[in-house]
Amino acid sequence: LIVIGMLSRIGMLSRIGARRGGGPGPLRGRFGTVSPCKRIAGVGEGKSPERATVATLGAATTLKYYMGIESSCDDTGVAIVAVDDARDARPRILANVVCSQAEIHAPFGGVVPKLAQEADQTAIDNAVDSALRDAGVRAADLEAVGVTIGPGLSLCLRVGVSKARELRAQHGVPRIDVQIIVG
Repeated sequence: LIVIGMLSRIGMLSRIGARRGGGPGPLRGRFGTVSPCKRIAGVGEGKSPERATVATLGAATTLKYYMGIESSCDDTGVAIVAVDDARDARPRILANVVCSQAEIHAPFGGVVPKLAQEADQTAIDNAVDSALRDAGVRAADLEAVGVTIGPGLSLCLRVGVSKARELRAQHGVPRIDVQIIVG
């Protein structure tokens, strides 16, 4: 959703979609285990005709890469899309990684904000690294990073915003703040 909202804000929204797939193993935090980050099927696995790779999209000079970070509550999500300005404005999903916290919160019957923050902090670096690896791009190649700034749990939102700030400081990648309800 965050990538869709970000692309909407910069005027590049079109129809994109995918299904859930497998991913790396579980991440362990102080308060419990974050479920394995899952890659979306067809993204990084070659199972879907919608799958795009850097090689199939064309010359690197026309491609623009955008990352979306979503950490508003009990899941941590990172996606990377590519837009080929020379061909069309249709974004192609290169990576989509989601780290679920369902197992952490299940015993409490709902989301526990401090546990959600801890799990987001545990998962964010792995999710970003996995998305970059799946997409076959470097952080320095990104045109922008869209990040959820609301609504959501403030403790969790800070995790995503902090990661976007880190990418800005280390690689000069501009940040696009996205309200996920407004788009």
